Amino acid sequence: MIELTPRQSEVLEAIKVHIEKVGFPPTLVELAGLIGCSSQNAAAEHVKALKKKGYITTASGVARGISLTEAKPKLMPIGLNDQVKIKLFEPGIEHLKRHYQDLNIPYEEPKLDVDGYATMTLWNVMSTFGEVLYNGAPHAFELAIDLEAK
Repeated sequence: MIELTPRQSEVLEAIKVHIEKVGFPPTLVELAGLIGCSSQNAAAEHVKALKKKGYITTASGVARGISLTEAKPKLMPIGLNDQVKIKLFEPGIEHLKRHYQDLNIPYEEPKLDVDGYATMTLWNVMSTFGEVLYNGAPHAFELAIDLEAK
């Protein structure tokens, strides 16, 4: 999306806050009051700019026709050797213990961070837990990707 001017950011924020407070978008007259404009034409120009930049859509002929555009998540390539975080649940812990036993090595509790996640490569997660991941199976773990670390 195209970057907003500071004033356009204020207008967009006013629309978001109004929607959060009352559950529906403002009319142009209401928006003009929210952003301190004396006319709805000034508010309409801001709405036009926000629409052009892709932050909102509007329905013509509808008083409350402003809709926020959902920000599309950016693609984040992740490789099999990238680190991911998993929070093991009881079925996952039991499977991990059996996995260690099958490999004939002593079981070691995974080292957990302050949020209760262990760090593993994606490949290790897939190869270790792949057989217990099927439709209807109890959840073995919660997966998280640390976007700040990428």
